[in-house]
Parts: sequence; C-alpha cells; structure tokens
Amino acid sequence: MSDCPVAALRYPHGHLIPAFLRRQRNQRRLTLEMLSAKVTMSPQHLSEIESGKRDPRLSSIERMAEA
Repeated sequence: MSDCPVAALRYPHGHLIPAFLRRQRNQRRLTLEMLSAKVTMSPQHLSEIESGKRDPRLSSIERMAEA
C-alpha cells in the first residue's frame, strides 16, 4: 500500500476517492478545464486523479472540495 495519506481511504474499494471526486465534479457541471482553473492544477493531473492513476495529496482534495 502507498504512503499516500489518502490510500487508507481507498481500502477496500480501490477507487472510492476518484469515483467520488468525478461524480461531484459532474454533478456541479464542471469540466476538467473549469475545475483546473479553480484549483490551479492541470486538466491532465485532475483526470489522472479521477481515473485512479494518481493518488491525490490531501491538500489537492481540499482544494478540489473548496472549488
């Protein structure tokens, strides 16, 4: 298991956090580009977080939640 602070939140479902983040963004009708401008991350980075290819830092999740 990764040393990422979010890794513990993903167990046992694997992609719990990325699916939640994607669902929240879609419910608010935000594109990756719109969200990336608000959280100062690239759309590609956000896409990798949402697809589960990259574990987000807690600070990234906080910025996404605030946006």
